[in-house]
Amino acid sequence: GKSKALHVVYINTSLETKATSSSIIPTITCTSSNVLQTILQASAQMGPEELRICYGPDTYMGENLVSLLTAVLESKWSDERIK
Repeated sequence: GKSKALHVVYINTSLETKATSSSIIPTITCTSSNVLQTILQASAQMGPEELRICYGPDTYMGENLVSLLTAVLESKWSDERIK
């Protein structure tokens, strides 16, 4: 199937960056306190096997998300444990 993409941007990102991003792929904003919930909810709603999530422009937060999600995938956590 065709891959779906979603850009998750930090709330304090400039309006110009948000507008440019949303003109390319669907874009939603988040805060540092809800970024993980936002990504997990989008994945659950759109289908995790088909969803490519782009996060930015906060590189530090993006790297932390990759580390966390990689650890969860490698540990094979159940949906119940993740909740």
